Amino acid sequence: MKKLLLLLVIAILGCSSTTTRNAGSPGTAVVTVAPAAPLDITGEPVSEKKKTIDWQPFHDDLIKTSIALNKPLFIYLKDKRCKFCRKMSGATFTNPVIIEIINKRFLATSIDVTESPQAAAIFYKDEVVVPKLIFLRPRENAPWIVAEATGYMDSFKMAELIDTAEKFINSKLNEGNTDKEGAGKP
Repeated sequence: MKKLLLLLVIAILGCSSTTTRNAGSPGTAVVTVAPAAPLDITGEPVSEKKKTIDWQPFHDDLIKTSIALNKPLFIYLKDKRCKFCRKMSGATFTNPVIIEIINKRFLATSIDVTESPQAAAIFYKDEVVVPKLIFLRPRENAPWIVAEATGYMDSFKMAELIDTAEKFINSKLNEGNTDKEGAGKP
């Protein structure tokens, strides 16, 4: 209970930085309260690095990096003119829980379809629809699409999609460990 009360007081005091002076008195006291750092899902302070997704530039070696790190790719296809892409960038991808999940579990890259049409063309068969989210699990032979979704996703839907993609990745990897011929091929 004391910890909860202390956290509440710190949160209230941390909302604004204040300075109190008792001018004219001997031994004038100055008290400055710095804003409290935001907390992650475990109650620990969020570091500067954790405040944003660690977006990697899209390049040819990204798949090799993903294999070397043993991390699936999270690819976000967007258009800066798209209202829902801006909404996801401003809301979903600024949520501390989503940031933590993506940074820990994926190698993330963001591609603007108008600024990098050749890169975007790799992920579209027909018409370009944004926002589009793709999860790839690269392997030595060829990358394969794990999951993809289009349209705006709030933080809750994004967390569900990530969970589903990870379950699919794990099931395919486990399949590959039990199959003898063609182990784990997409």
